[in-house]
Amino acid sequence: MRLLVTLAWLLALLPARSAEPAASSIHSFWFWNRVGNVQPSSIAEMQRLGIDRLYLHFQELGPRGTWVNLNSSLPGKTTFPNLHAVIRIAPDPKWIDDPNGLAIIPAMSGYEHLGAEEARPALQIDFDCPASRLADYAAAITRLRETGKFPSISITALASWIDAPDFPKLAAAADELVPMFYDLDADTPDAVRRADFEPMIGHDTLRWITKWKNCPKPWRAGLPNFQRLTTFAEDGSLVGHHPRFRPEFLFDHPLLELREPGDAVTSIFDVSGDGTVSLQKVSAGQVLVWRRPDDTLLRSAVTLAMENGAQGIVWFAHPDSAPTAWHSVPHLCQFLPGNAALAKPLFEVHTDSTGILVLRNTGSTDLTPRADGKPWELVLEGDPGSFDRADPGSFHSLEAIGSSNHRLELARGVRLRFVQLPAGSRLASGMKLLRTNTPPPWSIHPAP
Repeated sequence: MRLLVTLAWLLALLPARSAEPAASSIHSFWFWNRVGNVQPSSIAEMQRLGIDRLYLHFQELGPRGTWVNLNSSLPGKTTFPNLHAVIRIAPDPKWIDDPNGLAIIPAMSGYEHLGAEEARPALQIDFDCPASRLADYAAAITRLRETGKFPSISITALASWIDAPDFPKLAAAADELVPMFYDLDADTPDAVRRADFEPMIGHDTLRWITKWKNCPKPWRAGLPNFQRLTTFAEDGSLVGHHPRFRPEFLFDHPLLELREPGDAVTSIFDVSGDGTVSLQKVSAGQVLVWRRPDDTLLRSAVTLAMENGAQGIVWFAHPDSAPTAWHSVPHLCQFLPGNAALAKPLFEVHTDSTGILVLRNTGSTDLTPRADGKPWELVLEGDPGSFDRADPGSFHSLEAIGSSNHRLELARGVRLRFVQLPAGSRLASGMKLLRTNTPPPWSIHPAP
C-alpha cells in the first residue's frame, strides 16, 4: 500500500499532458496513384504511430466519361477508422454542367465494394474546378449528396478558392475541404531562362494558409511530401515531369551537369546530349530541375495551419504511393505545432554470417540528400585482409581506400556512398564485403 501511495504521489508531480495532442493525431496521408493493396507494413506503421485517417485514390473519371480503376485497396480485412475513398475527376466542365453530373458516381465507381454497408468510407472528390464555376460545383455536390450513398463528402481545393465570391456556396455543400498549399505558381518561360524557378512551397504559401482561417467548414491543410524532377526546353517552356526517378543517379549521369551554386530545395542540371534520364527522353540544351519541399517552411506551415483552424494535415503523399517521396512517416509525425527542432538520425551497422554489411537508420528522423548534391559516405576502417568483394549492393557506389576495387583484400578501408536514408530504412552491401562477422570501426561523413 505504501508503494502505491508513493507511486501516486510521484505521478502527481509529473506535468499534465491531457491537453496535448497525440504525436500523430493531426497527421493523415493521401495515397496517390497507389495500384493494388496498400502494403501491410505501411498500415502497421501508421497504426503504431496513432494515425487513423487516410485518403485512398482508387478511381479516376476521365474527360470522355471513362472510369479508370486503380485497384487500390487495404490489405485483407484491414479497416481504418477514417478512410476516405478518393475519386479524381478530369478538369472538364461537363461534370458540373450536366444535371446528373457527379451524381453518376455511386453507380459507376465501384464504391460499394470498398466497405461493408454499415461502415462505408467517406468520399473525397479531387477536381480542379475553375474558380468562376464554384457555384455550379457546389450544386453538383449537393445533387450527389442527395443520392444518400455517402456518409460524408470531402473535396480537395485550390488554395486560392478561399478568395472566390462563390466559395461560401461550395463550403456549404461539402463536409470537409482539403486545400492544397503547394505548386501555387507556375514557372514562366522568362523565369526559367533566368534560372528563377518557383519552389514547391514558399513564403507565399504561409500567406494563403492564414486566409483559410475564414473557412466556415472543417478543413485540413494539404502539404507536399514528394520530390519532383522537371524537364524544360531551351526556350524555357515546360516539357514534362518525370513520374519516377532516383536522386542518386542524377549527380553522376553522363548527360547531366549540375549548375552551381544549388540550394537545399532546388538543383538545376544542364543536359549535354540526347538520351534518357529516369526512362524519359532528354535532349541537348534542355534543363532538368529537381525540387524538394523546404523543411523549415513545412514545419512553419503545420504550425500556422493549426493556429488558423485546420483540423489537421494531409500529406500528399504517403511514401508507399508517391513515386519519389521526400520524407518517411515517422519524420513527418515530428512536425507538430511549435516543434522547431527534430531529433537527429540514429544509425547502426551490423554484418551477417555471409559478410554482408547493413547500415540502418534506427531513429525517427530521415537523413535527406545533402544541399551540395554530394553523397553521404559510410567509411569503414580495417586492416588489409578485412575486406573481400567490392560489391556496393544497395549503396550507390563503393571505393577502396589504399588499394583498388579490384584488389579489395589489400584495402585499409572502404567508402560506401549513398544519397539518403529515411527513418527505418536500410542499405546493404553485396555478398562477402567483409571477411569477418564483426563490423570494423565506422563513421558517416560528413557528420549528420
